[in-house]
Amino acid sequence: MWDFLAGLNLVSTVIAGKNEKGVQSWCVALPELVGLLKTDHSRIIFDRYQPSIEIRNKDKDVLAVPARKANRLKYNRFEKATRTFNEYWQGHTVTLDDKNIVPFVKRKFRDTLELGGRFYGGFQRIPSKDRARFLIDDNATIEIDYSANHLGILYAWEGIAINYKKAYTLENYEWPTDMTEDDWRPIIKAITLRALNTTDFSTLHRAITTSANPKNKATFKTYKDSRAIHDLLRSKGLASKPPHKPKWLDTFIEGIPSDTIADDLVYDFLQKHSAIKAHIGSPNIGLKLQAVDSEIMALVLDTLRLENIPALPVHDSVIVPYQKRSKALAVMTQSFKQITGFLPKIKAT
Repeated sequence: MWDFLAGLNLVSTVIAGKNEKGVQSWCVALPELVGLLKTDHSRIIFDRYQPSIEIRNKDKDVLAVPARKANRLKYNRFEKATRTFNEYWQGHTVTLDDKNIVPFVKRKFRDTLELGGRFYGGFQRIPSKDRARFLIDDNATIEIDYSANHLGILYAWEGIAINYKKAYTLENYEWPTDMTEDDWRPIIKAITLRALNTTDFSTLHRAITTSANPKNKATFKTYKDSRAIHDLLRSKGLASKPPHKPKWLDTFIEGIPSDTIADDLVYDFLQKHSAIKAHIGSPNIGLKLQAVDSEIMALVLDTLRLENIPALPVHDSVIVPYQKRSKALAVMTQSFKQITGFLPKIKAT
């Protein structure tokens, strides 16, 4: 294919030794190809011969279609529903700054159809501030989000309606007097998200302790500032090398006071959520919660499709045309209640 395109002077290919990113061969589209692929001459289509769902192991190897009849039937049902969603999008467009965005998704499971199952698409990697400028069929959009989604699901498992207003509060923990709710609420949210995706509380303790270290705070700020400059330069098409990122930064929780004692903070967190304490840290709890939130999202997307409302999933939120926001809110509310038995909290941005 590359030789064919190169022979037509549509691409320029380079075959060389591996560069610093490990890439050995690559090609560049020449102006003639760019001209042929302008949006007024082409459209994005869905490859119906590619599977719309995958089951992967921890090493991200794609596993075979389940052999057992019951599992195979479930696989086929999920695959057909996701394929139907993708085919529906062939009649609609998503653009950002007059450039087409690929709207197709793939559901990804981990080891079994009972774990994971979220919808993934390339558009999800676009920053939220840019996603806010998406146009669907030339219409402005809005992103509607489930709040404290996994906490709400866990409480629903215990037959309890969560108090969403206090989902990210710790009534018994004493924060420094100079901290406001705007300061500590994102900290509690970050701790909650980590707690609901871990099976080893030592990692949560370590993340809190690491984040409270003044030296690490300074390293994080330096990296954050350098990364912002890099992203700005790249957005302008300028050359820039990304700053070095220590591995521990992936678990860094911004804003934790320097004198924080991890044991005290985790203890108060578990006391607050004593009703669901048995689930926190249990095997595969994060993937089990994803299985439920993906089931809710699948119902949302299919219901909106039947209402002829194109919607893009971003894990626990959906992007829809702004004028369809009321209907989307109603569908998201009903879908969550249908799966969990309880009402959700939803916010629109």
